[in-house]
Order: sequence, then structure tokens, then C-alpha cells
Amino acid sequence: GGGFSRYSVDERWLVPHFEKMLYDNAQLVRVYVHAWQISDEPLFERIARETLDYLISEMLDESGGLYSAQDADSEGIEGKFFLWTIEEVAALLNADDAALAEEAYGLTPGGNFSDPHHPELTGRNVLHVSVTAEALAQSHDGDATEIAERLAGIRRRLLAAREERVRPGLDDKVLTSWNGLALAAFAEAGRVFGDARYLDVARRNTAFVREQMWRDGRLLHSYKDGIAKVDGLIEDYCCTGLGLIELYRATGELAHLEWAAELFDAV
Repeated sequence: GGGFSRYSVDERWLVPHFEKMLYDNAQLVRVYVHAWQISDEPLFERIARETLDYLISEMLDESGGLYSAQDADSEGIEGKFFLWTIEEVAALLNADDAALAEEAYGLTPGGNFSDPHHPELTGRNVLHVSVTAEALAQSHDGDATEIAERLAGIRRRLLAAREERVRPGLDDKVLTSWNGLALAAFAEAGRVFGDARYLDVARRNTAFVREQMWRDGRLLHSYKDGIAKVDGLIEDYCCTGLGLIELYRATGELAHLEWAAELFDAV
């Protein structure tokens, strides 16, 4: 489903704390965009796009603001939305695809995730790239491109099934500073990748902040349930201003640069 979890809870960087924060994802997008510009490595573009698409799917309010976080828990159980047993995967796929998924994504009967608060829940797996498509092609005497396409189809089927689960909780307050970080990410990615979808999100986000968080030449910090409150912090002005500069660079629309200047004058 895309998006970066908040941190790892083990030394292998395998098991995440499943909470996903807007500020992590916004800043990591720009790191991957820059890495792609330097290296032309397709993986970096894919990760940047998957992360932005995650934010659009899970964190974007219809009014244009971006929420703060997606929780780790659903139905009171950490990771329940994200984890898989071998039996669950086998029930969704044919035998050949299930075997391929087990090998590619490290599924084991015992699982690789344990919850000390719910020791009765066993055999749950964090899906991860255990074996690359190239290595699978060699071991299966096949073509890496075909293997990669099969794996993409497997992921789509798993994702569709996961959409039927009870979703994690959502921290749906909108913070001005974190939205400024996301604005910069969408604007820069839209410019670098030539993707109008991302520029549209950036414009909508700018309009939301201008309409809801800007009062008498000052920013407010937090918005929830139609109410904006708390005087803006310096991070709100700086992150929003830098995001506006990225949107100006992407679009050439002078109004974004002019508002950025107002924000820096206020600082």
C-alpha cells in the first residue's frame, strides 16, 4: 500500500512500528526524488511515487489538507491491518502464486511478528522482499520480467483483500508545518516527474491552508473538524514558505512566491 512506517522495532529493520507519520513520508519523498535525479535508479522513483500515492489514498482530506498520522492498531491490535498468515495468502491465490509469494515475501508458518500483548496471535508475517525477482527467475529457470509481473499481480490481489479489513485509526488533525513539508514534496515530485496529479494536490493543499489557516497576516497551527486554532509556530511559517517556493518553481505561478514572501516578512 505504500508509505513509510515510523520506525523499526528490531535490529534487522524488518518489523516496523506500523504507525505512519505525515512528516516522515513527506521528507522521505524528497530524499528519493533527489536520489533518482542523481542516479536515474528506477527503484527510487517507484518508492517516491508509491509514497505520494499512499498519502493521496490514506492521508488526503477532500478539502485538500493532509492528516497527521495513520495508527499502528486496528481493532485494538497492533499491526492487524498489515500482517499476513500463510493460510490467508493461500486462500486468496492459486497454489503456484501462493508458493511464489511465500518465497518472495518471506512468509513462514511461525511468522516473523510477535505481539507480547496478544501471544495467542501466532503465525503472522510482515511481508518483505526476501528474494528478488532476479534471484527467483534463476531458481525457477524463468524470466525476471515475468516473475516481477506475477509478483505485481499478487500484490494487487493482496492489497484488494486488505482493503476489506477494518482500517487502522486515523489522526485526522491537520498541522500547518507538516502540510508545508508535504506541499514541498508534492510540488517537487510533480515538477521532476512531470506529473500533473501531484501538482494538483499541491495546489489544493495551498488553497486549503490559505483559506483555513491564514488569518490577518498570521498562520494558525492546527485544524480539526472545521476549527483552526493555536497561533502559528516558526516551523509553520518556514515549512509553508519553503513549500510555496517549490510550488512556484514547479508552476511559475507568482502568487505562490508572493505569499511565501509575506510569510517570511511575518517571521
